[in-house]
Amino acid sequence: MSFQRPSLRCCFPLQRIGLVFVTLALVLLSACGVKPTPTPTPTIILTATIVPSATETSTITPTVTATPTFTPTVTNTFLPTPTLTFTTTPTVTLTPLPSLTPTLTHTPVPSALAKLFYYVDADGRRVDWSYAQMSDYTRDSHGQTKHLSAMVAFQLMDRGIHWATYSIADRPVTVYYLNVIHDFGLGTRPMHLILGGTDGADVDISAIPAGGSLYIRLRKMTYLESLDPFGIRRDAGLPYDQRIQKYPDMMLTDLQKMLPTLPESLIVLADQSIRVDPASWHQVQNDISSVAFLAARYLPFIHLDDYSRVTGPTLEAQSLENYFLHAVPPSSLVSDFSSETLVFVTKP
Repeated sequence: MSFQRPSLRCCFPLQRIGLVFVTLALVLLSACGVKPTPTPTPTIILTATIVPSATETSTITPTVTATPTFTPTVTNTFLPTPTLTFTTTPTVTLTPLPSLTPTLTHTPVPSALAKLFYYVDADGRRVDWSYAQMSDYTRDSHGQTKHLSAMVAFQLMDRGIHWATYSIADRPVTVYYLNVIHDFGLGTRPMHLILGGTDGADVDISAIPAGGSLYIRLRKMTYLESLDPFGIRRDAGLPYDQRIQKYPDMMLTDLQKMLPTLPESLIVLADQSIRVDPASWHQVQNDISSVAFLAARYLPFIHLDDYSRVTGPTLEAQSLENYFLHAVPPSSLVSDFSSETLVFVTKP
């Protein structure tokens, strides 16, 4: 028992010295900085700071400087546009105004041909640009034509009312008309559809004095309504209070405003007396001498001598009579028609 205690005392100091030595070794290693993780950290930081500061700054700089130079280019290119608009506007405003000429000639109104659509009259006949039907016909006791009136369809060439000055019964009369086309069997030909007239030379349509010269009898129909030339002539000739609902009188100034608003699909028809009963020549002569719009409408069909007396039908009227009675195409002299009653048939 006495032998083991000195042995224990000898071993204890040695273990303590070993522990101290190990501790000192660890401290020295720690001071030397041997750590595996800190090594890549500075590399990542250096790479991240170099890329954004050097590369991206140089790329953005030329883009910013190019933007101001492009902006004036766009502005300068856009500037001429208002100039073109203002130079075009006066032309559009002035073209519908007809030019005043001493003869019936075409005025420089832009072409706007009306479009044809499928339409038939009350007897099932196709109404197209060659449609022409008698609306009244009577013969005398000798079998000669006493009176002949007809309804003729026309293609409207433009949307303006034109005028020209004529000498009728030794006085100037301004005649108002539409530019139209009709086919009499030998191909279409341009014509003038006379609406009326007023006393004086080159009277602007806005200056027509109040009275009969200012009005046209007009009926507007749709393609769903039936066309009966005989019925239209009969009803349009009724007293004013009986016809006013279907056949109202329209001022030429209002008609001029309405024409551009009509649809493209439009058929214009006119009913007019072509051969006048000889028994009424005296009354016709008085009308031509005193009523300007009647003088204009009779102009293509009533011949006057040098003393402004009615002597019979014109060559044009005789040619049209031959066409309606015997289907002989009229001569090239037929370039005018007129209208006691105007009919517009439209399709939206």
